Amino acid sequence: MTREIDALVAGLGKSHAKGSEARVEREQASQAQENHSAPVADRLSLTETSARVQELQARVSSLPVVDGRRVQEIKQAIAQGSYEIDPARVAEKIVRLEVALSDEA
Repeated sequence: MTREIDALVAGLGKSHAKGSEARVEREQASQAQENHSAPVADRLSLTETSARVQELQARVSSLPVVDGRRVQEIKQAIAQGSYEIDPARVAEKIVRLEVALSDEA
C-alpha cells in the first residue's frame, strides 16, 4: 500500500498538462498514506486563462504558416521590378515590435 501511495506521489509532478495549470492535492495523498486509505486520484484544474490559451493555440495551429497568395504577389512584383519598400513603414513596424517585446518582459 505504501508503495502505491509513493508511486502516486512521485507521479504527481508528471500530471501537468501542456499549456495548462495543474493542481494536485499532495496533502490528501500524504493523509491517505497516514490513514492507509485508498490512493487519491490526481485532480486537474484549468484556469480560465489557460483554457483560453489552449483555445487560441488550437486556432493558430489550424492557420497556414505562410500566406501563399501574398507570397505570389510579392514574387510577381519583384519579377516585374515594381516591388517598393517603404522605409518609414518598416521602421514603424520595428518600433512596434520592440515596444511589444519590452512589454512582455
